[in-house]
Amino acid sequence: MSDAVTRADRLAAVRGFILDRFLFSDDPSLLPDDQSLIEAGILDSMGALELIEFLEERFGVRIRDADVTPGALESVHRIVELVEARLAVDDG
Repeated sequence: MSDAVTRADRLAAVRGFILDRFLFSDDPSLLPDDQSLIEAGILDSMGALELIEFLEERFGVRIRDADVTPGALESVHRIVELVEARLAVDDG
């Protein structure tokens, strides 16, 4: 059995965290991967800090201030792209 974490695993983990913490649900249909978290009012500045803490703990990455650009936390998809970019840097 492989210990490799796939993109689907990362998407599911991020989606699950956001659903649990901000939407108080476990229904993944409520949160499409490309839905704007900001425009939908799901993520504010305090939520962003909580999300970054989760990402750092869950995926073992360091999210720098410079990484948090206006679009980096826009959607589940963009958040996973940020995590994967940090994993590539941290592993490289």
